[in-house]
Amino acid sequence: MLSSTLLWLAVAALMLSFVPILGVEATAGTKAVLCAMHPAVAAILIPAMISRDGMGGER
Repeated sequence: MLSSTLLWLAVAALMLSFVPILGVEATAGTKAVLCAMHPAVAAILIPAMISRDGMGGER
Protein backbone atom coordinates (compact mmCIF):
# COMPACT_ATOMS: atom_id res chain seq x y z
CA MET A 1 0.00 0.00 0.00
CA LEU A 2 1.30 3.45 -0.84
CA SER A 3 2.07 5.81 1.99
CA SER A 4 0.04 9.00 2.15
CA THR A 5 3.15 11.11 1.51
CA LEU A 6 3.92 9.21 -1.68
CA LEU A 7 0.30 9.49 -2.78
CA TRP A 8 0.25 13.27 -2.27
CA LEU A 9 3.57 13.59 -4.09
CA ALA A 10 2.13 11.69 -7.06
CA VAL A 11 -0.99 13.89 -7.09
CA ALA A 12 1.15 17.05 -6.95
CA ALA A 13 3.31 15.80 -9.83
CA LEU A 14 0.19 15.06 -11.88
CA MET A 15 -1.20 18.55 -11.25
CA LEU A 16 2.12 20.17 -12.20
CA SER A 17 2.21 18.17 -15.42
CA PHE A 18 -0.95 19.98 -16.61
CA VAL A 19 0.73 23.42 -16.51
CA PRO A 20 2.48 23.14 -19.91
CA ILE A 21 -0.75 21.94 -21.56
CA LEU A 22 -2.60 25.04 -20.38
CA GLY A 23 0.15 27.35 -21.68
CA VAL A 24 0.15 25.97 -25.24
CA GLU A 25 -1.62 27.80 -28.03
CA ALA A 26 -4.21 25.22 -29.10
CA THR A 27 -7.95 24.87 -29.40
CA ALA A 28 -10.03 24.09 -26.34
CA GLY A 29 -10.85 20.65 -27.74
CA THR A 30 -7.19 19.78 -28.20
CA LYS A 31 -6.39 20.89 -24.65
CA ALA A 32 -9.31 18.85 -23.31
CA VAL A 33 -8.11 15.70 -25.10
CA LEU A 34 -4.55 16.20 -23.85
CA CYS A 35 -5.81 16.73 -20.30
CA ALA A 36 -7.94 13.57 -20.53
CA MET A 37 -5.07 11.48 -21.91
CA HIS A 38 -2.72 12.51 -19.10
CA PRO A 39 -4.37 10.59 -16.24
CA ALA A 40 -5.28 7.73 -18.61
CA VAL A 41 -1.62 7.14 -19.43
CA ALA A 42 -0.68 7.47 -15.75
CA ALA A 43 -3.34 4.90 -14.83
CA ILE A 44 -1.63 2.41 -17.14
CA LEU A 45 2.03 3.24 -16.52
CA ILE A 46 2.06 3.54 -12.72
CA PRO A 47 0.68 0.03 -12.00
CA ALA A 48 2.98 -1.40 -14.67
CA MET A 49 6.00 0.21 -13.02
CA ILE A 50 4.94 -0.94 -9.56
CA SER A 51 4.50 -4.56 -10.65
CA ARG A 52 7.79 -4.51 -12.57
CA ASP A 53 9.59 -3.15 -9.51
CA GLY A 54 8.31 -5.97 -7.34
CA MET A 55 6.31 -3.67 -5.06
CA GLY A 56 2.94 -4.91 -6.29
CA GLY A 57 2.85 -8.11 -4.27
CA GLU A 58 1.65 -11.45 -5.63
CA ARG A 59 0.05 -11.37 -9.09
